[in-house]
Amino acid sequence: MMNGRRSPRFFILVLDLAALAWLSYAAPTIAIIPKATVAYTIGTSDLIAGAGSDLNSSYPSSSSAIQITITNTGNKAWTINVHKNDTSWDSRLHLKIMRTSSGSGPGSVIGGMGYIQLTDNDQPFFAGSGDNANIPVQVLLDNVSVQIPASSGRTSIVFTIVDGVQIGIRAQ
Repeated sequence: MMNGRRSPRFFILVLDLAALAWLSYAAPTIAIIPKATVAYTIGTSDLIAGAGSDLNSSYPSSSSAIQITITNTGNKAWTINVHKNDTSWDSRLHLKIMRTSSGSGPGSVIGGMGYIQLTDNDQPFFAGSGDNANIPVQVLLDNVSVQIPASSGRTSIVFTIVDGVQIGIRAQ
């Protein structure tokens, strides 16, 4: 203490250590690679039995329409959350996704092997630990019907990686 006050060196040292710890920690990263824009064109050839019948109700993409790569995890746990962000979308149409394999790499991946319906709210998709590359994801457009007026719609699928937690994921 100098003149009844504490020396500021202690506080400076603590701030320097906190900054060093923050700078030396690298958060896990996620790379999303769409193979192409997932687009559906539905026309008269999709009618189940010709004129007067309903449309096929489901339209799957390729099994690897989207590929997810997770790196820089330090072999720690992570969860991928997902939601959709509508630009112009009829709420009677359902958009679903599932992963079709674990991709490649030393990490482990659990959950997400069954379709989940996307909503506007984040929900757990799959989880794991460690790094994995090229985790394939399939998209399914569902609940298509002639009862829904013909139009064009657009939505985005938003993936978020949550570091260090595995929330509500069941092995599938």
